[in-house]
Amino acid sequence: MAEIARPIPQAKFVFLRGTVLKSRLQLAFAAAGLDREDYCVHLTIPERLDYLND
Repeated sequence: MAEIARPIPQAKFVFLRGTVLKSRLQLAFAAAGLDREDYCVHLTIPERLDYLND
């Protein structure tokens, strides 16, 4: 993803429940000389059962 982001500065990657990947993405983007926070959006969405119960 970092290699995709390098030539496309406006690129955004959206992760649903993707907080587990934050540290791995941080390393990958840093290795490419980029800041993960400029390209990655991590959304928190409710689990299916929680959604249905609301």
